[in-house]
Amino acid sequence: MSVSLADTNTPGLSQIKYQIDYGAWIDYTVPIAVTPGQIVSAQAISIDAGWLDSAKATQIYLSDSAQLAPPVILTSASNFGFFFNRTINVTLQNPNDPSYSELQFRIDGGAWTPYNGSFTLDRATYGGGVTIEAMAIASAGPYESYYQDSSTTAKLLGGVNVELTGTATGMFHDPTGLATMVTNLTGAAIAESSYFEWGDDTPIPGDPRPAKKSNLEFNGTGFSDLEEGTPFLIGDMDYFNGSIWADSGADTVNLGVDLNLNIGGLMLTPRFDFGLNLINTVNLETPGDPWPDADYVVIDNPTSSTQLFINDSIYEFSISFGETTPQGFALFDQFHVLEWKSANVKIYGSFTEVTP
Repeated sequence: MSVSLADTNTPGLSQIKYQIDYGAWIDYTVPIAVTPGQIVSAQAISIDAGWLDSAKATQIYLSDSAQLAPPVILTSASNFGFFFNRTINVTLQNPNDPSYSELQFRIDGGAWTPYNGSFTLDRATYGGGVTIEAMAIASAGPYESYYQDSSTTAKLLGGVNVELTGTATGMFHDPTGLATMVTNLTGAAIAESSYFEWGDDTPIPGDPRPAKKSNLEFNGTGFSDLEEGTPFLIGDMDYFNGSIWADSGADTVNLGVDLNLNIGGLMLTPRFDFGLNLINTVNLETPGDPWPDADYVVIDNPTSSTQLFINDSIYEFSISFGETTPQGFALFDQFHVLEWKSANVKIYGSFTEVTP
């Protein structure tokens, strides 16, 4: 505030001097700028030998304290992302005059830290979510006792979202086996198909059961709202365990999983290949125990050798078997089906970031 001093004596008889907080005496010429809590002393000093100096007048200037306005927390994104927004930039805005105020912040209830400029938070540390708190405090100096700390501003940055939607299809291709192998993809114009059958189904002499080729069929599906580290359904597979001539079956076949991905607006169509081993068991035909005779499919390597590169990060794609219908059962990488039965299994996919 501004304080003016008035000399009530006859002009030419005196000169006003003042001091602040009992400091040095200063000739009064212009109004004085006073901050809350300061003490001003003033005195009329005689410049005529016939007059004595006046008594000293002292006044302390107090004021009701004021609360600082809370800061504004600005972030480059509201949530950490799996593919994008892997780091979030944080900026604090001070709505108060910086000549008498400053900002401080803390992360997840930690120690208060002076704010000296924008800072960055990383999903590797705070991927599960993080709370930022900020407040304005009075700077050290004459205003420190006048201004009260502001209320606390808080902002929550959400946990990791996998910003990915899409659809999956699956194509069988490049079967292997003996030279006598018979499949719908061997020596045919069709190089790949979502349906794969193998074996010679010529009736077997002396076997009352009709022969029938074994087959697999992949049925893709769509997916969205994924969570990091959680497998998501990409489709299912039908498996019929037929009866065929020995040495006419396939030993392996590749499954190419084609994904049509929308990753935060980025459109990608990668193919991830997986080798499937087709295991034909020796049939023991033990009464009451058919499962040892069940043929099965094994995923040779659940993680594809193809990798996805997005924003300087590398991701691997894996698949696994899930729930089955009653005529089959599945482990993580195996799908068993009873002789002469059909079963269906859910197939799940997952993305994993490759640590450099």
